[in-house]
Amino acid sequence: MAVETSMNAQKTTAAAVRYATTPPEDISVTARKATNYETRHTAEKCNNSMGGYSCYCNHGYHLINETYCDDVNECLVDNGGCSHYCNNEVGTFSCSCISGYTLQNETECVDINECDVRNGGCEEICLNTPGSFYCACHKGFKLTEQTSCSDINECDHMNGGCNHRCNNTIGGHMCFCYHGYNLQNNTLCIDENECAENNGGCEHICHNIPGSYNCDCNQGYRLVDNVHCQGTYLDVVRVDADVAVASRQIDPAHQMFHE
Repeated sequence: MAVETSMNAQKTTAAAVRYATTPPEDISVTARKATNYETRHTAEKCNNSMGGYSCYCNHGYHLINETYCDDVNECLVDNGGCSHYCNNEVGTFSCSCISGYTLQNETECVDINECDVRNGGCEEICLNTPGSFYCACHKGFKLTEQTSCSDINECDHMNGGCNHRCNNTIGGHMCFCYHGYNLQNNTLCIDENECAENNGGCEHICHNIPGSYNCDCNQGYRLVDNVHCQGTYLDVVRVDADVAVASRQIDPAHQMFHE
């Protein structure tokens, strides 16, 4: 006998078997008859010919036991041409894809860009990945419940890097310095030298101290209202040539003697 078959990537063509005798009586010429096997039935068609006969099966079946047609499992060869899953069915097969992919051209699985529809449900940033996606947040925010973004209080961690005071803002934070200090590089607090400008307003001497300053006066003067200096009365002793001693007070501001 001679067997003629052909196959492509998806379907099996009809198979024909030629016999040197007449076909058995139980073979239906046009009708399909079920047997005890789910995937097996009698040949779809048998034709008498000179010196014998030929039996045929429809696409998706192949001849066995001379007269029966059995299902071809297309998935056994190159996964049926499917990108992901090949599902064998009686007389045919179908392809399907894993989650996150969609079927194109019956066999090809293409990634679904979930971010194209309503930003993937993400509040801020949607990032597509092969077969999936994930949400992210802008700087200063953290992801909550996989899709939402909430403000990060940077001041809760190491005072936000600030030397003195940290003030949380939506999506960020700001540093502030105590009085007498200047902010540098957005985080550092450097002492302000008040004496460097206009002597701090002091009439005589200006002393810079961390975070502040104070005024002082030259010898013979006393400080008034924290910035000005006023002359003081000093006790002096004048000795006469004749050993006569007298006590005087001198006003340094006016160089006047008082008895």
